[in-house]
Amino acid sequence: MVSRRSDDPFYEKFVHMIIPFATTLALGIILRNVTIGVGWIAVLYLGGILLVLVFSAECILWDRGDIKIPFSVLLISASAYAVFLIAIIGIRINISRLVLELPPVFFLAFILALRILMLETAVKKEGVKALTIALLTTEFDAAMHYIPLNPLSFGVIILTFFYLLTNVMISLPQNNSIRLSIISQKFPLGFLMVLVVLIEVIT
Repeated sequence: MVSRRSDDPFYEKFVHMIIPFATTLALGIILRNVTIGVGWIAVLYLGGILLVLVFSAECILWDRGDIKIPFSVLLISASAYAVFLIAIIGIRINISRLVLELPPVFFLAFILALRILMLETAVKKEGVKALTIALLTTEFDAAMHYIPLNPLSFGVIILTFFYLLTNVMISLPQNNSIRLSIISQKFPLGFLMVLVVLIEVIT
């Protein structure tokens, strides 16, 4: 379907495979860290449903005239952020050395930021902006690495930084100001910070 529509099918195929690939990776991380039993089967089943939805959404996005595109964009964006959170938690749990942690963080931040940015028609130079987001997110992850945090709290904090950078890049063309772009994200950022505090208090 992509080859029939695009003059650059390889790049288009790469873009459309990002979220299905990352979702499958996140599902594998969850299954690896869940004891085999009823819970494991439930995760596998629900993960399969999510993969079907993700593939369906990507198929809808191939047809630029489909009326379901807004729903698909929302699903793909939400999946990208959820996958990033799951992957960061999985990396935090399974990898203790910083030198081994940073490459997968950079790779995931780059491809997920690239996919999210490409969903926004107003965003230009997506590759450069995604690379900037990935570099800054990786540096932030390195700075936070030795702070003794619960893996879930750590994941939410890195997600918050990734979310902020990505949405600043998206809103910057409209706001023409980094400060205004950051202020426009105050409610989701506040929610994520409250979530971190609750996780640390509860656990």
